[in-house]
Amino acid sequence: MTRLLKVSAALGGVILLVTIAAVAGASSAGPCTASAAGPVGGVPAGLVPLYESAAAKYGLGPQGPAVLAAINEVESNFGQNLSTSSAGAVGWMQFEPGTWALYGVTPMGAKAPDGPQGWNDPADAIFSAANYLHATGAPEDWQGAIFTYNHAEWYVSQVLSLAQTYYNQGAGQGAGSTQPTFASVCANVATTGYINPLAHIQNLHPERIDMGVDYSGHGTIVAIGAGQITSIHNAGWPNGTFIEERLSSGPYAGKDWYYAEDITPTVRPGQTVTAGEPLGQMFQGSDGIETGWSVGTGGTTLAESLGQQDPAGDPGDWSSAAGASASRLLQSLGAPPGVMQPGGPHGTMPAGYP
Repeated sequence: MTRLLKVSAALGGVILLVTIAAVAGASSAGPCTASAAGPVGGVPAGLVPLYESAAAKYGLGPQGPAVLAAINEVESNFGQNLSTSSAGAVGWMQFEPGTWALYGVTPMGAKAPDGPQGWNDPADAIFSAANYLHATGAPEDWQGAIFTYNHAEWYVSQVLSLAQTYYNQGAGQGAGSTQPTFASVCANVATTGYINPLAHIQNLHPERIDMGVDYSGHGTIVAIGAGQITSIHNAGWPNGTFIEERLSSGPYAGKDWYYAEDITPTVRPGQTVTAGEPLGQMFQGSDGIETGWSVGTGGTTLAESLGQQDPAGDPGDWSSAAGASASRLLQSLGAPPGVMQPGGPHGTMPAGYP
């Protein structure tokens, strides 16, 4: 399947509201998914019956329509990008031709045509995706099935995060239903008052966990929570950017968070910001960005202050406990998690952090 990560966006159409039940599957994907934050974004109205019918036909339960919609958005932006991926995946739901040959079906259950006439047909593609997800473990193991669809932990997190935005009262939930809404598998990560600071980054790709979490992409960086900007510059960091924020609300109030490297700041020291307020523009430079916990001194990460960085060579050559903590929080907010380096994480976290 395609490796392209698309950030959820407000699209034309109606909001698909479905109930999502969190399932901690026994796959090799990470255990965290995003916490419920209410319906944001939507799907084209004409596709809603296809997701619902396909999920019903293959027994995907109340989660099914939302997961199908999320995969469709990530893979082809609801059919707006039907180009062949670098891995050779094609069509509305980005099947590799060999997988399509095994699982491609029409809405009536017949074998779907090979070639563009099949995988570029939205009904055939969506029903085929439902067939494939069911065959690979859904709905009993959503994480395992989604991981099979695309072997990347960030992909599982992103699909489940998008799926949760189509939650609560709608397809698959009858009037008066008391089914629970999507609940985070990362129940130990407090997220109240915080949002995904990378939600507006285009072509977002997670990279290594080091002292924080590294990402590539471009777009607007926003504040993870309400707070005050204490620093925007440190010459020791790539591009000289080290935006530091002291959080003022939520369970991590009083703690510091940084956004560093390939960012052009649009804030100033001393400025008070709210959750989601733009802090700067991430540009496509050679370093990407690093974000995570800091200590309020204008350039020192929490990992460094705790002695968790690699003592030889690049201080980010191994994964710190502070970086892993930041990755857990980011993932619980809907961002893809960072990539743990071999042997990590190094060190332990003080109380009060996720």
